[in-house]
Amino acid sequence: MFLSEVNFKKSGQELIVLGLICFLTGLIYWSGLSGDFFLDDYPHIANNISIKIQHLDIQSLWTAANSTNSGPLGRPLALASFALNYYFNGLNPFYFKLTNLIIHLLTGTGIFFLIRQIALRFIELKIASAIAFVTTTLWLIHPLNVSTVLYVVQRMTGLASMLTVWAMVAYCHGRQCLLDSKRSGWGWILLGFIVGGIGLFAKETAVLMLGYLLVIEWLVFRFKMPSQRQRHGLQLLYAIIVGLPLLWALTTHLFAHGWIENAYIKRSFTLEERLLTEARVLWDYLYLTWLPNIRAMGLFYDGYQISRSLFDPIITFYAVVAHIMLIGVAIALRKRWPLLIFAVAWFYVGHSAESTILPLEIKYEHRNYLPMLGMLLLFVHGIYRVTARLQNSNSIRGFILIAVAFTFGGSTVVRASQFGDFWGFSSMEAEHHPESSRANQNAAVSIMKLMMQTHKSSPELVSRVTEFLRRSANADPNSAAPLFTVVIFLPEITHQPASNAFIDELAYRLKNAVPDANTNTYFTALLRQAESGKLMLSPEQVNMLFEQAEANPLILKGTKADIIAARAAYAQSIEHDNAKARLIIDRALATDSTRSGIHVPAVWIYQEAGMWQDADRLLERLKLLDIYGIESSSIEWLTQRQIKHS
Repeated sequence: MFLSEVNFKKSGQELIVLGLICFLTGLIYWSGLSGDFFLDDYPHIANNISIKIQHLDIQSLWTAANSTNSGPLGRPLALASFALNYYFNGLNPFYFKLTNLIIHLLTGTGIFFLIRQIALRFIELKIASAIAFVTTTLWLIHPLNVSTVLYVVQRMTGLASMLTVWAMVAYCHGRQCLLDSKRSGWGWILLGFIVGGIGLFAKETAVLMLGYLLVIEWLVFRFKMPSQRQRHGLQLLYAIIVGLPLLWALTTHLFAHGWIENAYIKRSFTLEERLLTEARVLWDYLYLTWLPNIRAMGLFYDGYQISRSLFDPIITFYAVVAHIMLIGVAIALRKRWPLLIFAVAWFYVGHSAESTILPLEIKYEHRNYLPMLGMLLLFVHGIYRVTARLQNSNSIRGFILIAVAFTFGGSTVVRASQFGDFWGFSSMEAEHHPESSRANQNAAVSIMKLMMQTHKSSPELVSRVTEFLRRSANADPNSAAPLFTVVIFLPEITHQPASNAFIDELAYRLKNAVPDANTNTYFTALLRQAESGKLMLSPEQVNMLFEQAEANPLILKGTKADIIAARAAYAQSIEHDNAKARLIIDRALATDSTRSGIHVPAVWIYQEAGMWQDADRLLERLKLLDIYGIESSSIEWLTQRQIKHS
């Protein structure tokens, strides 16, 4: 039954228990709230000017909400929440992480009501609530969820998951109302779809709600309705809401000519290799769900071995066979243990987007945030079933569950404290994942930040930074990030220019390797270093790096245009060669004329050349392109220059 239909006394007791569980979870996570920003936190939050709002108004929130291009929908809900965090508490990571923790607790509260609705149809009434409580507790304190909570940018996952869970709670309540012949059920179902739809604007994975609801309807409610006509109507509804989006995705992407080739052009693996590798990754998720090992967890999985064929490595073959066997066993035992097929279906549906054909990176822990839920429910119910046959079953069961909870909670305390170690976390991650280029790069950058903030350096610290960057460069022959760090930022600390060997290797990777997703931001950083007078590269070396990056045949059009525009700004502000700058910026505009960020230096360069009419034309174009107001401050500055001239 739904909460509103439960006896008030019982309902009050449940809320008290839920409150205690949430309080305990908060204590477990507390030490992790003091940590730093990581990885994608910087482009989306720390270095994102648009989320640093000074006024709480619609225009400021609108600009912040549309300040990045993550995902097809831009994830405006999550970005707006970052802006609200900044408005009230500034750029303090503590409050960003605290907000994530609150979202996690709200999601867990919804999970209890959802799991209880599901458990009531598989399990006897007297233990359904108990199993829901235990499953919710284990999910809330599971160490595999730490990175989703304490890695701030994963609020995108957290918000989408919270809205998805509560949407399913509303749906299940609506279905129960319909079974009880209450017409209000349709209203609850509609509310569920609306809430789930809002989740799409936090992260597009909220679309998986349709798959989760199909699993719930198929295996829990079994399309039961008061009449046969209503049953057929519900089945038609699912055919439409699940079938049409799936048909659209197949026709516009999977079956589209050249889609696979274009989608994987910037990856070091093919579609086939990704699918084979994900067969192993899914077993990693299952293993860490049931037997969490915090040394095997981390933010960085870029060093994960790719399966180049079914037998390379051989474990790929065993992983594929094991998936087939798991599905087969679940089908064979569907009547004796129906919760097994529910958990298996829930797990695979939860991974059907990010762990299949989409050209995403191979592995991230946040992808298992909701998919693990079914397996935890299965795990808890399995303990109940096994211990029910023993003497003193309650005592034995209680001992096992308490031991599991202490193991999960203790691991989460340790992992949260690691995340909360402001300076030590990155070095620890690099030591745990030496094969990861990003882990080593991040460790080097963390030590460099420490030295710059404390204005203290030593040969030992510089040696550690250099070693981490060397490991990073060796771990990924495609990555230019560690070499950019050596060439642009390390000299600021050592007061010595980078060796020609590093510069030559950087140039080679810029031209020949698969480009990093953030190559354009590296060149923006290079430009800023040059403008601040801290760049220890000659103009000839800088132009050579720009030329090599532009010549890479694999670089995306928009990224290439950004790099060319940065070179134009360098020619104008550092080389003071306006004629050269105009030629370069025209090339950037010809490469991709739809990027508003390119028009800012273009207007400025034309103004500096005294070509005011052309500058005015470009300025008007910039205003049309900047529909979200992201470049509003630059537009205001450029407009004032135009007015002063006129």
